[in-house]
Amino acid sequence: MLGKGRIPHLEDLEEEAILQRFFGWGKLPNYTTYYNDLKRFKEKGDLQGFTKTNEVLTKRVILFMYLKVSVVYVYTLN
Repeated sequence: MLGKGRIPHLEDLEEEAILQRFFGWGKLPNYTTYYNDLKRFKEKGDLQGFTKTNEVLTKRVILFMYLKVSVVYVYTLN
């Protein structure tokens, strides 16, 4: 997720296996879907909940990926 400051930058995450497993989805949404989602927010206050949710999900994804890498690393040591 780091370095993905613009919506088109999310295109390369559509086939990301770790994120698919994390969310339990067979396929992640096409990056153009995010434009449609953002159109639902009409006022600045509408974005507050979105921002908080994004922060929580980003932290969870980072933790999930860290734990997966740690398990693989420990497994390779044995």
